Amino acid sequence: MRSYAELHCHSAFSLLDGASTPEALVERAAGLGIRALA
Repeated sequence: MRSYAELHCHSAFSLLDGASTPEALVERAAGLGIRALA
């Protein structure tokens, strides 16, 4: 399987555009086997 990296990710620090904390995003990505977020 090819590697996948989410290159467009919004967190709670993205004004009016995101709701999840960076920690929650990393935890979810790790659970899905995604090794990188940007």
